[in-house]
Amino acid sequence: MEAGSENAERLIEVVALCVLAPLVDETPSGASLAEGWVSCKVGEKVMPMRIGTEMPALDGATEWFGGTQAHAEAMAKEGPTLVHFWSVSCGMCKDNLPRVAAWREARKAEGLRVIAVHMPRYEADTDVEAVRDTIAKYSITEPCAVDNEHKLRDAFQNEQGYVPAYYLFDAQGKLRSFAAGERGLDMLSAAVDRVLAAAKPQEVSTAPSPAVI
Repeated sequence: MEAGSENAERLIEVVALCVLAPLVDETPSGASLAEGWVSCKVGEKVMPMRIGTEMPALDGATEWFGGTQAHAEAMAKEGPTLVHFWSVSCGMCKDNLPRVAAWREARKAEGLRVIAVHMPRYEADTDVEAVRDTIAKYSITEPCAVDNEHKLRDAFQNEQGYVPAYYLFDAQGKLRSFAAGERGLDMLSAAVDRVLAAAKPQEVSTAPSPAVI
């Protein structure tokens, strides 16, 4: 594939993510949106980090489940890494969590690493016990940062607070694709294939050289 067409394909992945996905503002009963607690709405302009940006440090989490920050950052250096943002109040996130888990297990041998970030949308979402229970229910076994101060949201330039949101980094730690919303994983699938294929060690031919006459 020519570089121009590949860049165009990736641009389509980024631009289409929240325009095409039917994002829903799921406000919990009795909760109201306050400054700093935001959610997806159809048609909002998305300003994700640029393709090629290095994966940010995972500083600022208020708590970690399933591993430490050091463990998660070391794991990300082992190969291509999917970082997914989710929230306990997001039904769309919960619908997609089993698929994230399936990718984590099925593609681990190919080198895919997965890191979760719980990003609260409402004050009620900062309940760490509710996060813990959801992690257990949906088998989130990968390291999961609790981003109650939104420091990871800011580091990943997720200024609109989109969930679910998916960041795919290659083996060199560079962002290769970003998608969000209900169809985010569908839109990311081809990019995962590309990144994992690129990370495979190149086979060296052991066939003997043809004899020179």
